[in-house]
Amino acid sequence: MNSIQSLRERHASLAKQARDFLDVNEPNWTAEHSEKWDAMDAELNDLEQMIKRREAMASRAVEEGEISNAMEHVERVAHGMDDKSKLDPWRAFVQSGEIKAEMSTNVPAEGGYTVPVYVADRWIDALKSFGGMRRMSTILATDYGNEINYPTSDGTSEMGEILAENAQAGSQDPSFGMVALNTFKYSSKIVAVPIELLQDAAFNMEAFVDERLIMRLGRVTNKHFTVGTGNKEPMGIVTAAQKGKDATAAELSYDDLIDLQHSVDYAYRESAQCAFMMHDLTVAAVRKIKDNYGRPIFVPGYQYEGTNTMVNTLLGVPVVTNDNMDPIGPGVKSILFGDFSRYIIRDVRNMTMLRMTDSFFSTKGQVGFLIMSRHGGNYVDAGGAVKYLAMPSSAPTVKK
Repeated sequence: MNSIQSLRERHASLAKQARDFLDVNEPNWTAEHSEKWDAMDAELNDLEQMIKRREAMASRAVEEGEISNAMEHVERVAHGMDDKSKLDPWRAFVQSGEIKAEMSTNVPAEGGYTVPVYVADRWIDALKSFGGMRRMSTILATDYGNEINYPTSDGTSEMGEILAENAQAGSQDPSFGMVALNTFKYSSKIVAVPIELLQDAAFNMEAFVDERLIMRLGRVTNKHFTVGTGNKEPMGIVTAAQKGKDATAAELSYDDLIDLQHSVDYAYRESAQCAFMMHDLTVAAVRKIKDNYGRPIFVPGYQYEGTNTMVNTLLGVPVVTNDNMDPIGPGVKSILFGDFSRYIIRDVRNMTMLRMTDSFFSTKGQVGFLIMSRHGGNYVDAGGAVKYLAMPSSAPTVKK
């Protein structure tokens, strides 16, 4: 059986071949080139599905207690820390509840402790793995969760002037708005761990607890950063974005994507954080679209040992997969495009973990773990930095 790593390496190698093939042959594209491209793209898609299945198997192995192989994977993903002197105090707390000097004890709830800064920073960084919003947004870390009002102003139509000698300069006062950047309290929900596993030094349960709790926080916060209503939760980018284009037909087209891209002001399109964002099923539909000469407009990315990382691109800009968006369907906002740096995610670094050993858990031979953290998010642009493609009511429904 091929390992996940070997499948990833195969995918990276094939994606690089596909990019090189497109670069060399694009000026003189023929039907034969299209046939070969379609074959490579089909193989890439098969590899992606195999990788997803293997990753799901590894995750289930952890769920079912098959720790020996899965835990090694979790530890590699969760840590990325070589300083054992820092890691050991946190591991001692998870395994036995022992409090060392590095742990703050100023949390009112019994059994709750503010995590060390190096752990909080690592947790926050790990949240990037879930959903896509953190990869492209601007991250604002604060020590406290007090309300912040963020100024906004639309300058897309403003312009300077040329002056004749001794002429009076004109004036054009910008108008300002304010957007609240509040934080909300999030819970990972409780993870119950058998005492036997905590006592077994062969297993790094600290890594498992980290990974599982952060995964839950990552998923719920990405959902709210994407489609949050702004009512007692963050305002999501899909909710706040302006409409850029109505799709012209039930089926997604090349022209629709071009029109969506150009509905965003050129100044925003020059940003390094400008991208398309869509559900994975929408990505699957987009990668089948060809231009008027039969050439693909979607180019697969790769990460290959010894080379720079290449991301999936569409019409020359990155494609970010976010499964908290709706896939193509009747009347949905199926694709976003624009400068995602204008969405600000706010993290309060003061995070709390609770280690629960009361009778509810102890009578079952378990210890409970829970993370509480505060996060917020809002779209702070008034000039249409991010816009969406609206599908017509006749669009087919793609099942999740």
